[in-house]
Amino acid sequence: MKKGIVAFAVSFVLSLPMFGATYMCVEQNDKSVDKFDTYDIRQVDFEMQVVEIIDTVYAYVDLGLPSGTLWATFNVGASRPEEFGDYFAWGETDPKEVYDNDSYEWYKSNGNEEESEYIEYTKYNDEDMLKILRSEDDVASVKWGSDWRMPTMDEYNELVSNCEKITYKRINGVSGTMFTAKNGNWIFFPDAGYREGDSFEKLACVYWSSSSHLSGKYADCQNFGGVPDKIKDCRHAGFSVRPVYVKRSDEIKEPLDTTRTILSIDTTNFMCVRPYDGIVKKYNVEDVEEVFHEEVILPTDTSSYDYPYVDLGLPSGTLWATFNVGASKPEEYGDYFAWGEIKPKSYYDWTTYRWGGEYGTSKEYISKYCCNHENGRRDSLVTLLPEDDAATANWGQDWRMPTVEECCELIENCQWSWEELNGVKGTKFTAKNGNWIFFPAAGTFDGYSVKSKASVAYYLSSSLHVVDWLTVGYSGDDWYSYCLYFYDVYYQYCSTCARFSGHTVRPVRAKK
Repeated sequence: MKKGIVAFAVSFVLSLPMFGATYMCVEQNDKSVDKFDTYDIRQVDFEMQVVEIIDTVYAYVDLGLPSGTLWATFNVGASRPEEFGDYFAWGETDPKEVYDNDSYEWYKSNGNEEESEYIEYTKYNDEDMLKILRSEDDVASVKWGSDWRMPTMDEYNELVSNCEKITYKRINGVSGTMFTAKNGNWIFFPDAGYREGDSFEKLACVYWSSSSHLSGKYADCQNFGGVPDKIKDCRHAGFSVRPVYVKRSDEIKEPLDTTRTILSIDTTNFMCVRPYDGIVKKYNVEDVEEVFHEEVILPTDTSSYDYPYVDLGLPSGTLWATFNVGASKPEEYGDYFAWGEIKPKSYYDWTTYRWGGEYGTSKEYISKYCCNHENGRRDSLVTLLPEDDAATANWGQDWRMPTVEECCELIENCQWSWEELNGVKGTKFTAKNGNWIFFPAAGTFDGYSVKSKASVAYYLSSSLHVVDWLTVGYSGDDWYSYCLYFYDVYYQYCSTCARFSGHTVRPVRAKK
C-alpha cells in the first residue's frame, strides 16, 4: 500500500431524497477502484498468509561426461534407483490407465488406423517440423522443474560410449543395467518394463528420449535390455523416463547422491474488507495503490418528495403512509429490512445481521439495542434511533417506523378485513371516517428467499421486544422486535419477529 488512507477525499451532492453516505474506495495498482458503502462494512483488518514452499532438489550423479550432462539417479515417479517410477507416452506429462492411439494426446484419427503408415499426429509432425520435445511436453521438465529435461539420443549415445563398465546386475532384488564411469561414479536403470494398451509388459528396459524419429510417426528410445542400442517405438507406448540436468558454464555442481527437500516460508499481507453479508474481499497490500473515503452529502429537505398518506382519524393523530418503503403502490410489497437496518439485502440471518455481534464473536451476541447484559452489550435502547430507522433513512426526517403502541392503536380503532387489491392479497383497515389503508401479505424474508407470500405479513415497528404489550411487567428478550402481524383471514395482532429476518416497513408521520 503506497499512499495509506486518505479520509473523506471527495464530497459531492446528489439531489435524492436520502441522507448522506460514505464510501471506502480501494484503488489498485491497475487504477481500478472498488467502492464499499461504509454502512455495509462490519470491519476492516489485516491478516498475514504464511505459505510453506517445499522445493525438491533431486539426486543426480556426475559421470564425467564430455558434455557435462548430469544424470538423475532415479526415474520420474520413483524415489530410489531401483524403483520403476511412472510410465508415460511420448510427449505426455501424466501417467494413465490405457496406452494406445485413442488415448494419446497428439493422435489424429483419419479412418486408416489399421495401417501404421497412415497414422497421423497433430504435433511433432511433418508440418511443424518439431524434432525435440518442447518443455511443456517434456515430463521431466513438467514434473521436476525447468532445470531438468528428458535426454536426447545423442546424450544416451554419450552415456554408452563414455562409461568404462556396463554390467547387468540386481539392486535390492531388482534387475537392471549399471553404467560405471571412469571417475568411479555409477548409474542404474532398472528393467521397468513398459505399458501397452491396458497391460504391463515386464521383460523390457526401454527409456524414452526427447527426440522424434524421422517422419515423426515414432519416437526414439534407448533399449538397455542386453546390448544397449537405439530403437524406435510407437509414440503412444508407456515407457520410463530418466531425466538429465545440463550443467551451465557459470554453475558449479557438486555430486548430489540423495534427494533433498528445501523448505522456505513466503508471507503475504492482505487487507480484508469484511461486510455484514459475510463475503470477505481480500487485497494483497502490494497491489493497493491508495485507500480513501468518498463522502456523498445528500439534502435532508424532503418536502419536494412528499409521500402519500391517509388520515384514519386515530386518537394520536398519526398518519399512515399508503404504501411500503421500496414500493410505489399500496399493493406492492416493496423492500425487506432486518430490524434496525436501513438497506435491503440478499441474505437474512444472524451472521449477516448488522447488530448481531462483532466480527469473530459468537452470533449469539447483540451489539446494539440490548437490555440484558447476558445477551450482549447493554445500552438499554428500546426504540430505533433515526439513523437505524428504515423509514427515516429512505423517506426522510418527516417519516419513521411506527411504535408498537401505534400498531396497536391502528388495530383497536379500525375495522379489518382480508381482501385483494389488484390481485394482491392482504389486510385492509377501514377507519370510522371511511378512509382505509391496505397492507399486502408480503411474507417474510429468511435466508435467501421470501416465504409465505400472499398469506402472512410482518410489518416492523420501531420497538424492541422488552415488555409484553398485553401483560405489563412480562419481561421479553432482546432477540425480537414488535411487529404488526397478519395471517390470512384468521387474525391480526401485534406480535414479535426475529430481528435478523427481512420484513416490510410501512412508515408513519405526525400531522403537520
